[in-house]
Amino acid sequence: VIYSTARALSSPRFGQKHENVGIMEAMILQGNQVRLRAIERDDLSLAVQYLNDSDVLMYFGKLAPLSLQDEEDWYERMRHDDRVVNFAIEFDGRYVGGCGLINLDHLHRRAEIGIFVGDKALWGQGVGSEAMRLVLGYGYAAFWTPGNPDAWRIWADIGWQAPHSHNGYREMMLGLGLVGLAVLAAVIVRAVWQGAVLYCTRPQEGWLWLN
Repeated sequence: VIYSTARALSSPRFGQKHENVGIMEAMILQGNQVRLRAIERDDLSLAVQYLNDSDVLMYFGKLAPLSLQDEEDWYERMRHDDRVVNFAIEFDGRYVGGCGLINLDHLHRRAEIGIFVGDKALWGQGVGSEAMRLVLGYGYAAFWTPGNPDAWRIWADIGWQAPHSHNGYREMMLGLGLVGLAVLAAVIVRAVWQGAVLYCTRPQEGWLWLN
């Protein structure tokens, strides 16, 4: 199934008029069925095929033919736009669609999210749902619950029922996904920056600093 969450996207190619990925090209998110990776130039011809399918485009609210040149132009723009983080969705080693964040507002820590699964044979197979969980997480404290089969698989592998992942950053990714991890990173960076500024500009006030 093709769908959008958080805030609906107006472009048939989420990011087509806002550009794309740039800041996380090297990140790979691995799920049970799908892998999210950087979009490669070799994906573009298949993306054009997917995005010229009227069944796919009907969910975006705009029908417009897309050429390979259009897609290549979009690809070059999105690689240098720090307001966008896009991933290719890979299933069974094949590129089958895309998802990501656009209109990243680093000041207010918000963004829009979009997804498309272009391979219609995979609609209804949970590919889109798993891709969205990798980006958004399972929900706060929702991963390590008896109702989650992914947690049971981990418990079976390690031989005991762990209550959490024993790593704060990994736990944030499981609970709130890439969005939550990005917010946490922004908070940490801002706190360190503000602490450094206070320590350097007003040392006479005795600010405590990590050492």
